[in-house]
Amino acid sequence: LIHVVTAADTGRKLFVIGGAQIYTPLLPRCSEIFLTRVHRQVDGDAFFPEFEHDFVLVDVLLRTNEFEVCHFRRK
Repeated sequence: LIHVVTAADTGRKLFVIGGAQIYTPLLPRCSEIFLTRVHRQVDGDAFFPEFEHDFVLVDVLLRTNEFEVCHFRRK
């Protein structure tokens, strides 16, 4: 999972990779999300935070039988 965060003070794009505890506080600052969705059930107790109400699907960049990579942009 990769987030793209635009740093307001520099205008540079920052890529944030990994961990629910990192994603949750940074999600409000994200302008785009590149999300890999795996097409199977996996045991686990950490999940990507809810984001669908603030973002719209722009494109599916890659699709296979096993996974897809989706690009979302803030509404």
